[in-house]
Amino acid sequence: MPRITIQPSETNSQHRMPQLQDPPRILFVCLGNICRSPTAEGVFVRLAQEAGLVVVVDSCGTSDWHVGQAPYAPMQAAAKARGYDLSTLKARQIRLQDFDEFDLVLAMDADNLAGVQALRPANARARLQLLLGYAAEAGVEQVPDPYYSRDFDQTIDLVEQAAQGLIRALIARRDSQLMKGGQ
Repeated sequence: MPRITIQPSETNSQHRMPQLQDPPRILFVCLGNICRSPTAEGVFVRLAQEAGLVVVVDSCGTSDWHVGQAPYAPMQAAAKARGYDLSTLKARQIRLQDFDEFDLVLAMDADNLAGVQALRPANARARLQLLLGYAAEAGVEQVPDPYYSRDFDQTIDLVEQAAQGLIRALIARRDSQLMKGGQ
């Protein structure tokens, strides 16, 4: 079951959104769920709250290496220095039901995307894509793993850009539906 539900907002974006539940349900995925995806969850939750957006958010890993563990301490420290609290999050592995419970499954890199594509049941509702598809201005397509690169600030910078782009896309979708009479 997703861990965090938050509340609505205003802005806009041209990124095309899939058919979404109300509220939209978003799952962030990396390898171990101790660096990138919990950071994406924490950043997105705070920025979405600030934007007044209602969404359900969770994160997970493609591997089971760190199930039940808190995010990596250096990642937590870098996030905390930027105002993001990851301390309540615990790693989990992706489950088959995630592909029906979530609208968007956003992977941090191409390997994670390939991993979730391989697991996705044929008739699942979730749309799978790279997180940085919402941050064209970043100039890169993948969030490097700071567990290996040690560049925790770069991870946060990229995730913030993508979270802002995703929020703009969600708001544009919501506003478009309002213009069409709430369909």
